[in-house]
Amino acid sequence: MQRFIVVIPKEDGGIELYSMKEWLRQHPDHVPPGLDPTSSTSHQLRNGLKKMGWSVESLDNEVRLVMPGTMYLKENIDAILGEDGGELDDIGDTGASASFTLEYQLTRLHRSEYQCDSS
Repeated sequence: MQRFIVVIPKEDGGIELYSMKEWLRQHPDHVPPGLDPTSSTSHQLRNGLKKMGWSVESLDNEVRLVMPGTMYLKENIDAILGEDGGELDDIGDTGASASFTLEYQLTRLHRSEYQCDSS
């Protein structure tokens, strides 16, 4: 089963991750016309966001949705999350899981910087 996550790049180069449906419930101005974040399926919401210009990256176990105009930060997103998304824990509907995700991202970023320094 794929997780659908909204990736929000931050100005400082970091990112924030949210469960797509929960994020859309909290940001109704981004919900695609004619859809509802509670009753519409994740696939319907993904397709609606894609029509609105969002970038969609489908991986084996997750679908990353990135707001229009922020894909230039894709390199940062891939550096933090990895290109496979395989190690990322489930993102729940609470802010607490986003904190754990941030800890994971920082650990992964630290490891990648350490590998670059030791080369």
